Amino acid sequence: MVETGYEFGLSEQNILERLQKKLNISLETAQNYLQMFTKSIEKY
Repeated sequence: MVETGYEFGLSEQNILERLQKKLNISLETAQNYLQMFTKSIEKY
C-alpha cells in the first residue's frame, strides 16, 4: 500500500490516513509501517 501510494503521487499524510483507515490502526503504527516500508522501497 505504501509503494502504491508513492507510485500514484500521494503525500505521506495521505498514505498515513489510508493505512489507518484500511488497517484500522493508530497513527503511530501507521507511521512505523510507513517508515519501515519506505526504507525497503529505497533499497530497490
